[in-house]
Amino acid sequence: MSVTVRNILSLPSFQGASILAGEDFLDNRILQVSIADSPVSELDYEISRGGDFYLSVFYFEKDSIESTYQFLDALIDTKASGLCIFDEYVQNLPDEIIAYCNDHRFPVLLVSVTIPYASIIREIMELIILDGQNTLLANKITSLISGALDDKHKLLTLQEINPHFQNYISAVYVLFTGDADSSAGAPIVGFINRRVDSFALMYERGLLGLITYNAPSGRHVEEKIDHYIAAITSLCPQTVIGVSGNGAPLQGAATPINQALFAAKIGINNNAGSSVVAYDKLGITKLLLRLSGHKEMEDFCHEILDPLLAHDEKNGSQLFDTMRVFLEQKKDYRVTAKTLFVHENTVRYRIEKAKEIIEDHNAADDFCESFSLALKCRQIV
Repeated sequence: MSVTVRNILSLPSFQGASILAGEDFLDNRILQVSIADSPVSELDYEISRGGDFYLSVFYFEKDSIESTYQFLDALIDTKASGLCIFDEYVQNLPDEIIAYCNDHRFPVLLVSVTIPYASIIREIMELIILDGQNTLLANKITSLISGALDDKHKLLTLQEINPHFQNYISAVYVLFTGDADSSAGAPIVGFINRRVDSFALMYERGLLGLITYNAPSGRHVEEKIDHYIAAITSLCPQTVIGVSGNGAPLQGAATPINQALFAAKIGINNNAGSSVVAYDKLGITKLLLRLSGHKEMEDFCHEILDPLLAHDEKNGSQLFDTMRVFLEQKKDYRVTAKTLFVHENTVRYRIEKAKEIIEDHNAADDFCESFSLALKCRQIV
């Protein structure tokens, strides 16, 4: 994780901000905040650091294109992450300056002059500090699930993460879909962390929640997890949530964490727009997961799927997608045709053609079963 220009747009001080330039480059990383309200000097080049995000009223540049170029060159040359202008003297930028910033991947924001410098600096630096803490915690999670720790050190690591964890643990892993991104995770993290026996952090590409309880199973456990899932979907509907099995002892936290990660990724690979995927309900996919990393799984996947994909690419056909939807719709030709907006006879023709291709490359009795297994293997691979 890292704090970017995009991230700070969700801060209170930037609620009314506008983007003057560099809208496509908001993922520049911010490492610290600096102020630039005087003409550029050689000293600026010496004390500036890559990742600096600058605040300025733009007074010395407001009446001169040359001064503006000189000022921007200094920021760009020192690898600044972006610029925030207060609107006391400047409300917009000339087209040539906007084009220049865009060419140099340099975002420029505009905020009201009524917002204190101190508020912006405090909010951004708090975000940077929280990100640093999150990185340390994410590293602890990675060490926990890597298999490198014995039970004693697993428990010590978990106590460092949250000393109030109870004896048994489940996990949820949230991936954001649609227009949602990691910035949507902040309220979810805040909600989960309000409970003393639970913990949440941004982890890899999503959000990991750890939920603990004192008994290995029971209705109260299911209700507790359902409560968190309902809260997550309420706070951010555009999510795929992977849910682990219940009842793992605390020192075995790596198992539910990996289960939740895997279930969420299966949901994303299935193009789920918004859903909850329970690891315990993945069926045969759980068994296939144990073969992950074996060359035989990858070979089987290529053996079944590559001929269909090659045929589609060569002929502009849709055999692969038709087979996938056909299985999703429980082999119902009518519903598959409706889903794909084609005639039912078209679906029947495509399925027969896919059957021919699959059976040419695999002697299995059931070509649909072979395709289904290969598809599941592909998700894991």
